[in-house]
Amino acid sequence: MVAASPPRMLRATRAVLLAIALSCTAWLGACGGGGSSPAPPSSSSPTAAAGTIKPTLIGLVTMGDESWVGTAGGLPQNRLLEANAHPGVYVAAVIQATWAQLEPQPGVFDDSVIDAALQNIATYNAQYPSTPLVGKLRIFAGPNTPAWVMQQVGSVTLTESSGNGAVVPDFWTPAYSALWTQLQQHLASVYDAHAQMGEVAISACSSITAEPFVVPGSASNQQVLANAGFSAAQMEQCLSDAPNDYAAWQQTPLDYTFNPTVFDSAGDGGSAFAIQVMQQFRQALGTRAVLANHDLDDPILSTETQDYAEFQALDAQAQAASPPALSPLEFQTAGPTVDWPTVIPFAIGTDHPTEIEVWNTTATAGGLAPVTLVELQQWSAQIKAAHG
Repeated sequence: MVAASPPRMLRATRAVLLAIALSCTAWLGACGGGGSSPAPPSSSSPTAAAGTIKPTLIGLVTMGDESWVGTAGGLPQNRLLEANAHPGVYVAAVIQATWAQLEPQPGVFDDSVIDAALQNIATYNAQYPSTPLVGKLRIFAGPNTPAWVMQQVGSVTLTESSGNGAVVPDFWTPAYSALWTQLQQHLASVYDAHAQMGEVAISACSSITAEPFVVPGSASNQQVLANAGFSAAQMEQCLSDAPNDYAAWQQTPLDYTFNPTVFDSAGDGGSAFAIQVMQQFRQALGTRAVLANHDLDDPILSTETQDYAEFQALDAQAQAASPPALSPLEFQTAGPTVDWPTVIPFAIGTDHPTEIEVWNTTATAGGLAPVTLVELQQWSAQIKAAHG
Protein backbone atom coordinates (compact mmCIF):
# COMPACT_ATOMS: atom_id res chain seq x y z
CA MET A 1 0.00 0.00 0.00
CA VAL A 2 2.94 2.30 0.50
CA ALA A 3 4.63 3.84 -2.53
CA ALA A 4 8.12 5.28 -2.75
CA SER A 5 8.20 8.54 -0.85
CA PRO A 6 9.34 11.93 -2.03
CA PRO A 7 6.94 13.81 -3.35
CA ARG A 8 -2.42 23.87 -4.33
CA MET A 9 -3.43 28.06 -8.85
CA LEU A 10 -6.98 29.36 -7.86
CA ARG A 11 -5.80 31.88 -5.27
CA ALA A 12 -9.24 33.41 -4.95
CA THR A 13 -10.79 30.05 -4.09
CA ARG A 14 -8.14 29.36 -1.50
CA ALA A 15 -8.68 32.81 -0.02
CA VAL A 16 -12.34 31.95 0.55
CA LEU A 17 -11.34 28.79 2.39
CA LEU A 18 -8.79 30.67 4.48
CA ALA A 19 -11.43 33.19 5.42
CA ILE A 20 -13.66 30.35 6.58
CA ALA A 21 -10.80 28.86 8.56
CA LEU A 22 -9.96 32.19 10.20
CA SER A 23 -13.51 32.45 11.46
CA CYS A 24 -12.89 29.40 13.64
CA THR A 25 -11.59 29.60 17.15
CA ALA A 26 -8.62 27.34 16.45
CA TRP A 27 -6.77 25.50 13.68
CA LEU A 28 -9.71 23.14 13.32
CA GLY A 29 -11.40 24.65 16.33
CA ALA A 30 -15.09 25.27 16.13
CA CYS A 31 -15.56 25.16 12.36
CA GLY A 32 -18.74 23.39 11.45
CA GLY A 33 -18.41 23.55 7.69
CA GLY A 34 -19.68 26.07 5.21
CA GLY A 35 -22.58 26.27 2.79
CA SER A 36 -26.03 25.04 3.56
CA SER A 37 -27.16 23.78 6.94
CA PRO A 38 -26.06 20.20 7.65
CA ALA A 39 -28.64 17.57 6.89
CA PRO A 40 -29.60 15.48 9.91
CA PRO A 41 -28.84 11.78 9.86
CA SER A 42 -31.57 9.40 8.84
CA SER A 43 -34.06 8.76 11.62
CA SER A 44 -32.97 5.12 11.51
CA SER A 45 -29.30 6.00 12.09
CA PRO A 46 -27.90 5.88 15.63
CA THR A 47 -26.64 9.32 16.59
CA ALA A 48 -23.93 10.53 18.92
CA ALA A 49 -25.02 13.08 21.53
CA ALA A 50 -24.73 16.61 20.15
CA GLY A 51 -21.47 18.30 21.07
CA THR A 52 -19.79 15.13 22.31
CA ILE A 53 -16.53 13.73 20.95
CA LYS A 54 -16.68 10.10 19.94
CA PRO A 55 -14.37 7.77 21.86
CA THR A 56 -10.89 6.89 20.63
CA LEU A 57 -10.66 3.52 18.94
CA ILE A 58 -8.69 1.15 21.16
CA GLY A 59 -7.93 -2.26 19.69
CA LEU A 60 -7.59 -3.92 16.30
CA VAL A 61 -9.16 -2.57 13.11
CA THR A 62 -9.82 -4.68 10.04
CA MET A 63 -8.55 -2.66 7.07
CA GLY A 64 -10.57 -4.66 4.54
CA ASP A 65 -9.76 -6.02 1.11
CA GLU A 66 -7.64 -3.61 -0.96
CA SER A 67 -7.08 -5.96 -3.88
CA TRP A 68 -9.21 -3.61 -6.01
CA VAL A 69 -6.72 -0.76 -5.61
CA GLY A 70 -4.73 -0.21 -8.78
CA THR A 71 -6.91 -2.49 -10.90
CA ALA A 72 -8.86 -1.13 -13.85
CA GLY A 73 -12.49 -0.68 -12.87
CA GLY A 74 -11.84 -1.94 -9.34
CA LEU A 75 -14.20 -0.79 -6.61
CA PRO A 76 -14.33 -1.24 -2.83
CA GLN A 77 -16.42 -4.10 -1.49
CA ASN A 78 -16.66 -3.54 2.30
CA ARG A 79 -17.92 -7.07 2.86
CA LEU A 80 -16.45 -7.52 6.38
CA LEU A 81 -14.87 -10.82 5.36
CA GLU A 82 -12.14 -10.57 7.98
CA ALA A 83 -14.45 -9.44 10.79
CA ASN A 84 -16.81 -12.32 10.10
CA ALA A 85 -13.92 -14.78 9.89
CA HIS A 86 -12.72 -13.68 13.35
CA PRO A 87 -15.76 -12.23 15.16
CA GLY A 88 -15.23 -10.52 18.47
CA VAL A 89 -11.62 -9.53 17.74
CA TYR A 90 -12.02 -6.14 16.05
CA VAL A 91 -13.32 -2.79 17.31
CA ALA A 92 -13.70 -1.15 13.89
CA ALA A 93 -13.75 -1.84 10.16
CA VAL A 94 -12.35 0.45 7.49
CA ILE A 95 -15.07 1.71 5.14
CA GLN A 96 -13.44 2.15 1.74
CA ALA A 97 -14.95 4.55 -0.80
CA THR A 98 -13.69 6.42 -3.84
CA TRP A 99 -14.30 10.09 -4.56
CA ALA A 100 -15.65 9.09 -7.99
CA GLN A 101 -18.33 6.99 -6.28
CA LEU A 102 -19.25 9.69 -3.79
CA GLU A 103 -19.49 12.71 -6.13
CA PRO A 104 -19.96 11.58 -9.73
CA GLN A 105 -20.99 15.11 -10.79
CA PRO A 106 -20.14 18.48 -9.20
CA GLY A 107 -22.20 18.85 -6.02
CA VAL A 108 -24.17 15.66 -6.76
CA PHE A 109 -23.45 13.23 -3.96
CA ASP A 110 -24.05 9.49 -3.79
CA ASP A 111 -23.45 8.09 -0.30
CA SER A 112 -24.73 4.61 -1.08
CA VAL A 113 -21.33 2.93 -0.77
CA ILE A 114 -20.93 4.30 2.77
CA ASP A 115 -24.53 3.53 3.72
CA ALA A 116 -24.17 -0.05 2.50
CA ALA A 117 -20.99 -0.48 4.55
CA LEU A 118 -22.67 0.92 7.65
CA GLN A 119 -25.56 -1.47 7.09
CA ASN A 120 -23.10 -4.35 6.96
CA ILE A 121 -21.68 -3.16 10.26
CA ALA A 122 -25.16 -2.91 11.76
CA THR A 123 -25.91 -6.46 10.62
CA TYR A 124 -22.65 -7.69 12.15
CA ASN A 125 -23.41 -5.88 15.41
CA ALA A 126 -26.84 -7.48 15.62
CA GLN A 127 -25.15 -10.85 15.35
CA TYR A 128 -22.34 -10.02 17.80
CA PRO A 129 -23.84 -7.41 20.15
CA SER A 130 -21.23 -7.86 22.88
CA THR A 131 -18.36 -6.90 20.55
CA PRO A 132 -19.77 -4.32 18.13
CA LEU A 133 -17.88 -2.57 15.35
CA VAL A 134 -17.82 1.04 14.21
CA GLY A 135 -16.71 2.29 10.82
CA LYS A 136 -13.49 4.08 9.92
CA LEU A 137 -13.95 6.05 6.70
CA ARG A 138 -11.08 6.09 4.18
CA ILE A 139 -11.67 7.84 0.85
CA PHE A 140 -9.44 7.02 -2.09
CA ALA A 141 -8.80 9.87 -4.54
CA GLY A 142 -5.80 9.89 -6.90
CA PRO A 143 -6.73 7.60 -9.82
CA ASN A 144 -10.19 7.25 -8.22
CA THR A 145 -10.97 10.98 -8.52
CA PRO A 146 -14.02 12.03 -10.60
CA ALA A 147 -13.16 12.99 -14.17
CA TRP A 148 -14.87 16.36 -13.69
CA VAL A 149 -12.41 17.22 -10.90
CA MET A 150 -9.45 16.49 -13.14
CA GLN A 151 -11.00 18.63 -15.87
CA GLN A 152 -11.29 21.53 -13.44
CA VAL A 153 -7.93 21.34 -11.67
CA GLY A 154 -5.71 19.53 -14.14
CA SER A 155 -4.14 16.09 -14.11
CA VAL A 156 -0.86 14.26 -14.57
CA THR A 157 0.05 10.67 -15.38
CA LEU A 158 2.31 9.05 -12.81
CA THR A 159 3.93 5.64 -12.90
CA GLU A 160 2.99 3.25 -10.12
CA SER A 161 5.46 0.82 -8.55
CA SER A 162 3.87 -1.88 -10.71
CA GLY A 163 4.92 0.04 -13.81
CA ASN A 164 1.34 0.93 -14.72
CA GLY A 165 0.38 4.51 -15.47
CA ALA A 166 -2.08 6.28 -13.16
CA VAL A 167 -3.88 9.50 -14.07
CA VAL A 168 -4.23 11.63 -10.94
CA PRO A 169 -5.44 15.20 -10.36
CA ASP A 170 -3.14 18.11 -9.50
CA PHE A 171 -3.52 17.09 -5.87
CA TRP A 172 -1.22 19.80 -4.46
CA THR A 173 -3.23 22.81 -5.73
CA PRO A 174 -5.65 25.13 -3.88
CA ALA A 175 -8.28 24.40 -6.54
CA TYR A 176 -8.16 20.69 -5.71
CA SER A 177 -8.28 21.33 -1.96
CA ALA A 178 -11.32 23.56 -2.36
CA LEU A 179 -13.27 20.77 -4.04
CA TRP A 180 -12.06 18.19 -1.51
CA THR A 181 -13.19 20.46 1.34
CA GLN A 182 -16.69 20.69 -0.17
CA LEU A 183 -16.85 16.89 -0.24
CA GLN A 184 -15.87 16.72 3.43
CA GLN A 185 -18.49 19.33 4.35
CA HIS A 186 -21.15 17.16 2.76
CA LEU A 187 -19.94 13.93 4.37
CA ALA A 188 -19.66 15.54 7.79
CA SER A 189 -23.21 16.87 7.52
CA VAL A 190 -24.40 13.30 7.06
CA TYR A 191 -22.05 11.19 9.17
CA ASP A 192 -20.34 13.31 11.84
CA ALA A 193 -23.25 12.69 14.22
CA HIS A 194 -23.63 9.05 13.16
CA ALA A 195 -22.68 6.93 16.15
CA GLN A 196 -21.35 4.10 13.98
CA MET A 197 -18.88 6.37 12.17
CA GLY A 198 -16.05 6.07 14.64
CA GLU A 199 -13.12 7.66 12.81
CA VAL A 200 -12.20 9.37 9.53
CA ALA A 201 -8.86 9.04 7.78
CA ILE A 202 -7.40 12.23 6.31
CA SER A 203 -6.55 11.56 2.68
CA ALA A 204 -6.39 15.14 1.41
CA CYS A 205 -3.43 15.89 -0.90
CA SER A 206 -3.00 12.20 -1.68
CA SER A 207 -1.71 11.00 -5.02
CA ILE A 208 -1.63 7.27 -5.76
CA THR A 209 -2.27 5.84 -2.29
CA ALA A 210 -4.61 7.23 0.38
CA GLU A 211 -1.60 8.44 2.41
CA PRO A 212 -1.07 12.20 1.97
CA PHE A 213 2.68 12.29 2.65
CA VAL A 214 3.41 9.54 0.11
CA VAL A 215 4.22 10.88 -3.34
CA PRO A 216 5.78 8.67 -6.03
CA GLY A 217 9.47 9.49 -5.92
CA SER A 218 11.10 8.15 -9.05
CA ALA A 219 13.03 10.63 -11.16
CA SER A 220 10.52 10.29 -14.00
CA ASN A 221 7.57 10.95 -11.69
CA GLN A 222 9.34 13.92 -10.15
CA GLN A 223 9.93 15.37 -13.61
CA VAL A 224 6.28 14.88 -14.58
CA LEU A 225 5.21 16.64 -11.40
CA ALA A 226 7.68 19.49 -11.87
CA ASN A 227 6.44 20.00 -15.43
CA ALA A 228 2.88 20.28 -14.05
CA GLY A 229 3.91 22.99 -11.55
CA PHE A 230 4.38 20.86 -8.45
CA SER A 231 6.70 22.39 -5.85
CA ALA A 232 7.85 21.46 -2.34
CA ALA A 233 6.38 24.70 -0.98
CA GLN A 234 2.95 24.03 -2.47
CA MET A 235 2.89 20.42 -1.26
CA GLU A 236 3.97 21.39 2.24
CA GLN A 237 1.22 24.02 2.34
CA CYS A 238 -1.28 21.41 1.20
CA LEU A 239 -0.20 18.95 3.90
CA SER A 240 -0.17 21.64 6.59
CA ASP A 241 -3.67 22.71 5.61
CA ALA A 242 -5.08 19.19 5.17
CA PRO A 243 -6.76 18.98 8.60
CA ASN A 244 -8.54 22.28 7.81
CA ASP A 245 -10.19 20.51 4.88
CA TYR A 246 -11.92 18.37 7.54
CA ALA A 247 -13.05 21.28 9.75
CA ALA A 248 -16.70 20.30 9.31
CA TRP A 249 -16.00 17.07 11.21
CA GLN A 250 -16.45 18.15 14.83
CA GLN A 251 -17.32 14.97 16.75
CA THR A 252 -15.33 12.29 14.96
CA PRO A 253 -11.64 11.51 15.54
CA LEU A 254 -9.39 12.16 12.55
CA ASP A 255 -6.55 9.85 11.56
CA TYR A 256 -3.56 11.43 9.74
CA THR A 257 -0.84 9.18 8.32
CA PHE A 258 2.69 10.62 8.55
CA ASN A 259 5.81 9.79 6.58
CA PRO A 260 9.06 11.63 5.94
CA THR A 261 9.21 13.45 2.64
CA VAL A 262 12.06 13.92 0.22
CA PHE A 263 10.43 16.95 -1.40
CA ASP A 264 10.83 19.05 1.77
CA SER A 265 12.14 22.57 1.37
CA ALA A 266 14.48 22.17 4.38
CA GLY A 267 16.37 19.38 2.64
CA ASP A 268 16.68 17.28 5.79
CA GLY A 269 15.00 14.13 4.53
CA GLY A 270 11.48 15.22 5.38
CA SER A 271 11.04 14.17 9.00
CA ALA A 272 11.33 17.70 10.44
CA PHE A 273 8.40 18.90 8.35
CA ALA A 274 6.32 15.80 9.09
CA ILE A 275 6.96 16.24 12.82
CA GLN A 276 6.00 19.92 12.62
CA VAL A 277 2.63 19.05 11.05
CA MET A 278 2.22 16.20 13.52
CA GLN A 279 2.68 18.56 16.47
CA GLN A 280 0.30 21.17 15.02
CA PHE A 281 -2.32 18.50 14.39
CA ARG A 282 -2.15 17.18 17.95
CA GLN A 283 -2.09 20.66 19.50
CA ALA A 284 -5.19 21.69 17.56
CA LEU A 285 -7.33 18.60 18.08
CA GLY A 286 -5.94 17.02 21.24
CA THR A 287 -7.03 13.42 21.62
CA ARG A 288 -9.25 13.69 18.51
CA ALA A 289 -6.02 13.77 16.49
CA VAL A 290 -4.93 10.22 15.72
CA LEU A 291 -1.33 10.09 14.53
CA ALA A 292 -0.60 7.23 12.13
CA ASN A 293 2.05 5.44 10.14
CA HIS A 294 1.60 2.60 7.66
CA ASP A 295 5.20 1.39 7.45
CA LEU A 296 5.28 -0.61 10.68
CA ASP A 297 8.02 -3.22 10.67
CA ASP A 298 10.84 -4.54 12.83
CA PRO A 299 13.36 -3.13 12.49
CA ILE A 300 11.78 0.25 11.79
CA LEU A 301 12.67 1.58 8.37
CA SER A 302 15.68 3.87 8.68
CA THR A 303 13.74 6.70 7.03
CA GLU A 304 11.02 6.46 9.69
CA THR A 305 13.07 6.52 12.90
CA GLN A 306 12.55 10.24 13.63
CA ASP A 307 8.79 9.99 13.13
CA TYR A 308 8.63 7.01 15.51
CA ALA A 309 10.76 8.86 18.07
CA GLU A 310 8.23 11.70 17.95
CA PHE A 311 5.33 9.27 18.42
CA GLN A 312 7.08 8.01 21.56
CA ALA A 313 7.85 11.56 22.79
CA LEU A 314 4.23 12.65 22.42
CA ASP A 315 3.09 9.50 24.22
CA ALA A 316 5.52 10.19 27.09
CA GLN A 317 4.31 13.79 27.26
CA ALA A 318 0.69 12.65 27.46
CA GLN A 319 1.52 10.08 30.14
CA ALA A 320 3.35 12.74 32.20
CA ALA A 321 0.30 15.03 32.22
CA SER A 322 -1.84 15.31 35.32
CA PRO A 323 -4.02 13.40 34.97
CA PRO A 324 -2.33 11.19 32.36
CA ALA A 325 -3.76 11.66 28.90
CA LEU A 326 -4.14 9.51 25.82
CA SER A 327 -1.90 9.92 22.76
CA PRO A 328 -3.92 8.22 20.01
CA LEU A 329 -1.69 6.38 17.55
CA GLU A 330 -2.58 4.03 14.69
CA PHE A 331 -0.30 1.65 12.84
CA GLN A 332 -0.60 -0.44 9.72
CA THR A 333 2.18 -2.80 8.81
CA ALA A 334 4.36 -2.20 5.77
CA GLY A 335 2.66 -5.16 4.10
CA PRO A 336 0.61 -8.27 4.78
CA THR A 337 3.59 -10.62 5.07
CA VAL A 338 5.75 -8.94 7.73
CA ASP A 339 6.91 -11.02 10.70
CA TRP A 340 3.67 -10.46 12.61
CA PRO A 341 4.62 -12.34 15.84
CA THR A 342 7.64 -10.06 16.18
CA VAL A 343 6.37 -6.77 14.75
CA ILE A 344 3.07 -6.38 16.61
CA PRO A 345 4.28 -7.16 20.17
CA PHE A 346 7.30 -4.91 19.52
CA ALA A 347 5.04 -2.00 18.50
CA ILE A 348 2.62 -2.52 21.39
CA GLY A 349 5.44 -2.58 23.92
CA THR A 350 7.49 0.27 22.45
CA ASP A 351 5.08 2.74 20.84
CA HIS A 352 1.82 2.01 22.69
CA PRO A 353 -0.54 2.33 19.70
CA THR A 354 -4.23 2.71 20.43
CA GLU A 355 -5.16 0.92 17.22
CA ILE A 356 -3.53 -1.36 14.69
CA GLU A 357 -5.04 -1.98 11.28
CA VAL A 358 -4.83 -5.63 10.24
CA TRP A 359 -4.68 -6.88 6.68
CA ASN A 360 -7.15 -9.63 5.78
CA THR A 361 -5.73 -12.84 7.17
CA THR A 362 -7.55 -15.93 6.00
CA ALA A 363 -8.03 -17.45 2.59
CA THR A 364 -11.78 -17.16 2.98
CA ALA A 365 -11.31 -13.42 3.57
CA GLY A 366 -9.05 -13.14 0.53
CA GLY A 367 -6.14 -12.30 2.77
CA LEU A 368 -2.39 -12.84 2.77
CA ALA A 369 -1.48 -12.03 6.37
CA PRO A 370 -0.36 -15.23 8.16
CA VAL A 371 -2.03 -14.47 11.47
CA THR A 372 -3.99 -16.79 13.75
CA LEU A 373 -7.10 -16.14 15.80
CA VAL A 374 -5.13 -16.71 19.01
CA GLU A 375 -2.58 -14.06 18.00
CA LEU A 376 -5.32 -11.57 17.15
CA GLN A 377 -6.97 -12.16 20.50
CA GLN A 378 -3.68 -11.69 22.35
CA TRP A 379 -2.81 -8.45 20.56
CA SER A 380 -6.32 -7.07 21.04
CA ALA A 381 -6.15 -7.76 24.75
CA GLN A 382 -2.67 -6.23 25.03
CA ILE A 383 -3.68 -2.98 23.32
CA LYS A 384 -6.76 -2.63 25.50
CA ALA A 385 -4.81 -3.45 28.67
CA ALA A 386 -2.15 -0.85 27.83
CA HIS A 387 -4.78 1.89 27.68
CA GLY A 388 -6.89 0.95 30.66
